[in-house]
Amino acid sequence: MNPKFTFVFILLIHFLCLFHSVFPFTVDHVALVAIKSRITLDPRGVLNTWNNSLPVCEWEGVTCGTKHPHRVVGLNLPNNNLVGTLSPYVGNLSFLHVLNLYNNSFRGHIPPQIGNLLRLRSLQLVKNTFEGEIPANVSRCLNLKQLQLSGNNLGGFIPSQLSLLTKLQVLSLSYNRLKGDILNKVAINLTSLQILLASNNSFHGSIPDNIGVALQNLAYIYISGNKMSGIIPPSFYNLSRLQQVSLEKNKFHGTLPLDIGFRLPQLTAFFIGKNSFHGNLPTSLSNLTQLEQLGLYSNKFTGKFIFSARNMPNLLFVEVNSNYLGTREADDLSFLQTFANCSKLYRLEASFNNFGGILPASLGNLSELTVFNFPYNKISGSIPSSLYNLINLRVLGLQGNQFTGNLSPQIQKLTKLELFDYNDNYLSGTLPNSWGNFSHLSEVNLANNRFEGTIPSSLGSCNNLLYLTISNNRLSGTLPPQLFQASSMLVELGLSYNQLQGVIPVEIEQLRNLVVLDMSGNSFLGKLPTTLGSCNELVELHMGENLFTGFIPQSFKSLTGLRVLNLSHNKLSGPIPRFLENFPLVGLDLSFDNFEGEIPRKGVFMNLSGLKILGNNKICGGILEHHLPTCPPNNDSKGKGSKLSVVVIVIIAVASLVAAVKVINLEERGAAKSFMAECETLRSIRHRNLLKIVTVCSSTDFQGNDFKALVYEFMTNGSLHQWIFMDARVRILSLLHRVDIAIDVASALDYLHNGCGTPIIHCDLKPSNILLDNDMVAHVGDFGLARFLLRATANNSSSIAVKGTVGYAAPEYGLGSMVSKEGDVYSFGIVLLEMMISKSPTGEMFERGLNLHNYANSAALSDQLVNIIDPRLLENGGTSEGNEGEILTEVHRKHKCIRSIIEIGVKCSMESPQDRMKIEDAIGELQVTKDALLKQLHVIRAKRV
Repeated sequence: MNPKFTFVFILLIHFLCLFHSVFPFTVDHVALVAIKSRITLDPRGVLNTWNNSLPVCEWEGVTCGTKHPHRVVGLNLPNNNLVGTLSPYVGNLSFLHVLNLYNNSFRGHIPPQIGNLLRLRSLQLVKNTFEGEIPANVSRCLNLKQLQLSGNNLGGFIPSQLSLLTKLQVLSLSYNRLKGDILNKVAINLTSLQILLASNNSFHGSIPDNIGVALQNLAYIYISGNKMSGIIPPSFYNLSRLQQVSLEKNKFHGTLPLDIGFRLPQLTAFFIGKNSFHGNLPTSLSNLTQLEQLGLYSNKFTGKFIFSARNMPNLLFVEVNSNYLGTREADDLSFLQTFANCSKLYRLEASFNNFGGILPASLGNLSELTVFNFPYNKISGSIPSSLYNLINLRVLGLQGNQFTGNLSPQIQKLTKLELFDYNDNYLSGTLPNSWGNFSHLSEVNLANNRFEGTIPSSLGSCNNLLYLTISNNRLSGTLPPQLFQASSMLVELGLSYNQLQGVIPVEIEQLRNLVVLDMSGNSFLGKLPTTLGSCNELVELHMGENLFTGFIPQSFKSLTGLRVLNLSHNKLSGPIPRFLENFPLVGLDLSFDNFEGEIPRKGVFMNLSGLKILGNNKICGGILEHHLPTCPPNNDSKGKGSKLSVVVIVIIAVASLVAAVKVINLEERGAAKSFMAECETLRSIRHRNLLKIVTVCSSTDFQGNDFKALVYEFMTNGSLHQWIFMDARVRILSLLHRVDIAIDVASALDYLHNGCGTPIIHCDLKPSNILLDNDMVAHVGDFGLARFLLRATANNSSSIAVKGTVGYAAPEYGLGSMVSKEGDVYSFGIVLLEMMISKSPTGEMFERGLNLHNYANSAALSDQLVNIIDPRLLENGGTSEGNEGEILTEVHRKHKCIRSIIEIGVKCSMESPQDRMKIEDAIGELQVTKDALLKQLHVIRAKRV
């Protein structure tokens, strides 16, 4: 053989061998690079190693095999806050065993190419924002043992093909929008299944009759928060390996078998709350020696609660609220004595039942107890002193019972207490003086008892106290000024129907967070405190049935959030202030005072059911339905009206010269058309939350050039944009103001979209076009880009030119879509998010594919909202260590309201127009959120360990 030919041949063979060994590596390399290209945000830099300077097997999160050292068998990138979509190239990683993207912000559809991963054993996509349906192709991954998709936005039906995954041991689908009959159509065929997590979806159907035979390996079943119904079939109780069962919040009914405790001996958690189970609770529940958690709340169980926890050393909590347990007999609570050895028990709740008897002294042995909640039963006797040995208690609720005796000073030992409710009992004596140690106390309710004496000044030392209600007692004396310390966080203060007296301390102005104040039915006197006008978060103010005199102070003009005002049965006089007609009042009671003069005609004064004005003999006028006498003519008015009107006209004209004037730059392209559009739009609309136009100027200047300008009503508080980014040292835009502004803007859009003869699309909604008047009421302005929907629909070209403002304009506008209501809703959603987060959608961070919508949505889904919201919203609140859920339940309800508003903003700014919330629905949800923020009527629930 020719030596030269031999050399070439050997070189070719060598190259082919080398190519063969490198080729698999090249396939995986290309797939991973494609996956990286779809990730738009990598805040932790986890993908920095994914470059050509390192072999693929050394890239972070990448694991290669041992038999095939150049092939990727594992891709693990959990908890990295990655944002983007999952590339379909993932299907080319044909040797992949594990794909773990847990707790990131991947969005879009799950690529069906995952079905190509025939070696895949574990697919973990939990806590992302994947949407669409579960691809049926996943059923081709016959080696799958774990399919975990919980915590996404997946919808539609479960593919029936998933029943082919006979090796599947873990199926996790909770917290999605899935529907269908999951148990009968899919899960019943997964004979290897050990863990089924399918809570909080829209699944329906019943539990199959043969479940005890088909799923013999089942150990965990969570199907709570769905629409399932029927009885629990007898074979279910043959699943002797069951450890945790959660059937809560469905429509199941029937009874529990008497031998349940013997047939399911390994149960550690049993949750069947909020269903319609009935009958007596089986005594065999006491045989569950490994039981840790028992949740039976909101059912129809009856009879004595014959339950023993003596052989349950690991018991953590028992919750039997809202049933019909107990017979009102003396031995109803004998089961409590069996908890003496449950050293880990931290929560014990049995509210809204029929338990009688007295609390045993043995409760004092439960040293780890943090929640003891037994309200609304028939428990009597005195409260055992041993209860105050439970120094870890955070929630103590005994309201709505028949307790007698005094409130022991030993309560000061409970220094971790957050909620303390003895409302509606027969307790008497004086209130303890020592409240200074309660640094965590958030709510105190001692109303509807027989307490007497004075209000302890030390209550003012509870700096985290949000709710204090001591109404309907026999308390006397004056209000201690210490109750109104500047550090107070009080949201609700109830003092009504006691025997309190004296003037209201001027220090009340320091309660800047106060939402509800009720001091009705006492003997307070003097003038209404002008300093109360500083409490501008007030929504309900009840001061009736006292001895107040004088006029309603002008300082009350700042209480623009009031919805309920009761000043009845006092000795107030003077005119009824006209500023009240501008308040969003739904209830105004001014009856049986000495008011005089003409009553206003707008707002609540037009609401016959919401207004009470009887017993004021000197009032007149108003709407005809009030049947009041006509007001006498003003003798000084004759001959002066014309002069006054001229003065007013001059003032208005002068004001217009220094007020809000928009001069049109006619050199800009389309300026004249914009001017005409704005004039035409403003001519046809009238609404409280739309900027009013004073006049239009269209003329020539001194040089003969065209001059056009719009003169608007002057807004003293500038634009929303200025307030969002205002220095906190100047003034802070409160959460309540932000909610009010959101409702104002939404109401304006609702009017434009649905309240005009022809719907009007604003096309350029943004914070700089939202102006605030003297009362912080929002007015939407700048209609230069506005379009009448009928015209825009008929002439597509008119909408193509609409650009709006980058960051606020709907994404479909950039593709030439016609203007639409949904486009305005998108802009509104972005404005909402900007108000809550105080970041401009055009800021530097929102580049490379990230936008304000994704940023907020990712934080909401990963429980990181507390890290992105405007910190100024919480300056009057506190912070505590722990995750966001703990903050929501422990510190301030503001967090929950902020989350609701951000979620509304996210729903409004969805990428697809058809997925966006309707503006009228947004108004409804914002109003619910506002009511929740303002009223704050629900008690703080205990944290779960």
